Formats: sequence, structure tokens, C-alpha cells
Amino acid sequence: MSRRRYSGYRYEDVLVFLAQHTPLLFENSKGRVCELQFDGVFTFSRSVRVRYQEKVYQAVVLARSSDWYHYSLNCTDRWKHHVNAVIAWTHDSCLSVPVFSLEERRVYGPKIAADVEDFTDETQFPEPLRKTAFGHHMLVGALMCLRPDAQARLATLKPSTQRRIRAEVRRLGMRRRGGPLHVP
Repeated sequence: MSRRRYSGYRYEDVLVFLAQHTPLLFENSKGRVCELQFDGVFTFSRSVRVRYQEKVYQAVVLARSSDWYHYSLNCTDRWKHHVNAVIAWTHDSCLSVPVFSLEERRVYGPKIAADVEDFTDETQFPEPLRKTAFGHHMLVGALMCLRPDAQARLATLKPSTQRRIRAEVRRLGMRRRGGPLHVP
């Protein structure tokens, strides 16, 4: 059975990939390729310490970058953790921390969405893309990061869609029920 691009990967697959393909080379926003070095792995968590361009990051390993909101890692005021980067197979959201995308071997800076610089530009973010799970996660992530172009795009949608997306953003802004994801 072939894997679909967006939903075919799990956290365990990402860990296996990291174990088999180190060291990894990532392209930064300026087009320069640098090596991602692993300083340490925490045994019973999803957290790793990595070094990239002489900076040390405490990174969490996720299958998709939108899992950052699913696991309430954005709620740092209620849940104190020291994660300041994400290593994800697919970058499908907009986060307030750098994202190392294994699928594209690229590093995305804080508040940068994959392949979308302006959410109001119909050529970069067309309506059929917005209606997919991938596009929805990108728009919701940009709204969570308070990007003004995402707010403007939300204002162009139907009122019922606006209410539904705003309710989702409010829900994602609160900590989820249950125990927190173990990230030291």
C-alpha cells in the first residue's frame, strides 16, 4: 500500500528516518545548506537537542508541524517546556518556532508557512488548497501566529466558515485535556 504525501507518516516513522539518515543537511532561507547535528536524545520523550548553524535548539519530533497545536505545545504560559524548535516530516502549519522539515530538507523560520508568503494572494493560496486539510492547517497556524494576511483572508470567507475557524483557533489556544506530551 503506497503512502499518501500528507497523512502517511507517523512519529515513529520520523524517528526511524532520523536514526538512519544522520547527519542531515538542511537548506536555510538564504539557500545555504548546513548540517543538523544531534547533541543528545532523551530516551522517554519526543525531545532532542540539535545544533544548527552554531545555535543549539531543544527540538520536539513530530510527524506534522500542525501537531504542535494538537499537543498544546503553544500553551507555554500554562505548561512550561523548553522546546524552541520542531523537527517534522511535513511542514503544514505556521509556528512561532523554527521548523526543520524532513520532507523538503528545509528550515522554516518562525511564523513562516510552507510555500505561502501571503495568504491573501490567490495564486499562492488558492481556494481549492484552502479547502484541503493541508491548506486548512496552514491557515489556522497563521491565525494562531496572528499574521495579518491570514486575518484578511479569513475575513473574505463565508460567515459560518469564519465562526468555525475562529472557534478552532480559540480551542487550540487552550491546553488540551489529558496529560501533557512528555518533553523535558
